[in-house]
Amino acid sequence: MANKKSTHFFSVLFAGILSASSFAGMTHTVQHTADVIGVGKYDARVQSDLILNHGGGVNISGHFRTGLKQDLLDIEGIIGTGKTDFKLGALTQFNLLPDLPGQIAVAFFGGATYINDNYLESSQNKSMFALTVGTIGSKKFDASFGQVVPYGGFQIEALMKSSGNILPITLLAGAEWKMTSTTPWKFYSELDLDVHDSNFQIGLGAAYSY
Repeated sequence: MANKKSTHFFSVLFAGILSASSFAGMTHTVQHTADVIGVGKYDARVQSDLILNHGGGVNISGHFRTGLKQDLLDIEGIIGTGKTDFKLGALTQFNLLPDLPGQIAVAFFGGATYINDNYLESSQNKSMFALTVGTIGSKKFDASFGQVVPYGGFQIEALMKSSGNILPITLLAGAEWKMTSTTPWKFYSELDLDVHDSNFQIGLGAAYSY
């Protein structure tokens, strides 16, 4: 009996998250460190972003990164759906400081995302654009299972829509997990807080590097 009640509770909770109607979250959690992808190298990632309040929701997105300038610059393509009906964008990252002994890696990133979503809860979806800039710092640490790379930073997103613009600032903290047994796969966990409206997001992802 207890197991049935528990199953029912989580079924209702998950259905509520997926069907929540208020617009929450603009793009996605960052899910990468301050390191950039090398030229001729590629990184394919799938991630989920769980919005915890303000109506809630789940977004799923695919990401593809490759290097533009060795050790300095890379680019990432993004496509996603879910709570936010559709999004398509690109992000570039510039590595200012590499990860060296006694020094954390520091990078700046920026990009643009096209969003199509029924954020006004009308009969038709509306088009929006989000411009993103931010900075991130990270540091590699060896572990018994392989390597963990904690990272943290912030991003500013300018969301331009017909009902008015929004300029939230998001604080982010997460980690990249590299297990020796699952190489070349790596995994991500991240928590974001939008200080503009106290919107929380949890991001989980998996990337394949080649």
